[in-house]
Amino acid sequence: MKNTQLDSEKILIVYLSRTKNTKAVAEMIQQEVGGDLVELELVNPYPEDYRAIVAQVARENETGFLPLLKTKVDLSKYDSIFLGFPTWGMQLPPPIKSFLRENDLDGKTVIPFNTHAGTSR
Repeated sequence: MKNTQLDSEKILIVYLSRTKNTKAVAEMIQQEVGGDLVELELVNPYPEDYRAIVAQVARENETGFLPLLKTKVDLSKYDSIFLGFPTWGMQLPPPIKSFLRENDLDGKTVIPFNTHAGTSR
């Protein structure tokens, strides 16, 4: 059932997904409400190795480092922003923190969605 309360031309679904789980949820949301789907990409992508990415993200969280985003979006044409991300180290992933720091969301309706699969230790 389509949601008629949101104007699909003014909806952005932006997400971060390492394992494609969050991407799958983002695509489900897009099927329901329409809108533009955008994956956050980094200037310097994270390593593929799980342990390496966990260590890097832990260092970034400890130091407050915010990675540079390759993805740039003109938010002026959007009223509603779905923001999807996995839980990393029991926190927002650093790239999501970068997105929030780089973009003015005043006046926007922000709908966060989150995925979490546990650890693979």
